[in-house]
Amino acid sequence: MDMNPDVDPQETKEWLDAIKSGKESSANFQYSAMLTEIVLLGNVAIRARKKIEWDGPNLKVKGMPEADQFIKREYRKGWSL
Repeated sequence: MDMNPDVDPQETKEWLDAIKSGKESSANFQYSAMLTEIVLLGNVAIRARKKIEWDGPNLKVKGMPEADQFIKREYRKGWSL
């Protein structure tokens, strides 16, 4: 297998073993997900050019419907993810 030299093979093995066994790995995906959300919300605030207040459970910026365009897009007919 051609591996990226920056990736630790032991970490990769641990991650794959966790997937196969259904057990947890040492990687904290809960923390990573929250950190990613925070960084992306910084981008929303920059694009909205305002301070934002995030409603995580509803995936909305509170009191700023114009920011919705930066959260989720509507795809053209026939296209979707």
